[in-house]
Amino acid sequence: FALNLSGFLIFSFLGIFLVNTVGVPQDRIWLVYFLGGAATLVSMNVIGVLCDRFSRRTVFQLLAAAFLIPALWITNLPAGTSLALVLSLTTLVMILGSGRSIPLLALITSVAPTRDRGPFLSVNSSVQQLAISLGPLVAAFLVSGGAEGEPLVGFERAGWLSAALCLLCCGLVVLLRPAETAAVETASAGLDDVSTETLVQEAEGGGIQVGQAREA
Repeated sequence: FALNLSGFLIFSFLGIFLVNTVGVPQDRIWLVYFLGGAATLVSMNVIGVLCDRFSRRTVFQLLAAAFLIPALWITNLPAGTSLALVLSLTTLVMILGSGRSIPLLALITSVAPTRDRGPFLSVNSSVQQLAISLGPLVAAFLVSGGAEGEPLVGFERAGWLSAALCLLCCGLVVLLRPAETAAVETASAGLDDVSTETLVQEAEGGGIQVGQAREA
């Protein structure tokens, strides 16, 4: 919820802010979404590979922390900023904003036991949609102006709130615990005279595979 809300606090009024406040020509605003979307198609595959090779929790925290820099920068851009810098920042925001959801989704999915995963993901999807719908509403209370070519005032407040929510997610993610991990720890506690022959722990969030156990 917090992660989606942090993203849409910025994206909801980004176009208006760039045109009315920064001065990006209206006929160039399509480049923001074209370049951002094209870069995201490539970056999400790369991030997916990284999640399989490294700790998903660490990958998420690194991406979320990196998101803060362009997010705060772009919401504080002054009028007259060059189009090249604007496009670089917007593309980076979209890459990191979408990319951080990949390791987090993998971690959240592993929390629920396999038999409950379908209903759990349905509820999670509903919560995400709620955050997406609340993002523009919350941002609207933080900004003013923007109508009929007027500069958008207060967009930096949306950026700071987005950053705070992103940092909150970095802290809360350490509480996520895969269901398989909890099951293994519970089973291990009862193995008094039994030694585990094989216990392989995959990358963080990837679950734990338990081999056959035999009596000592």
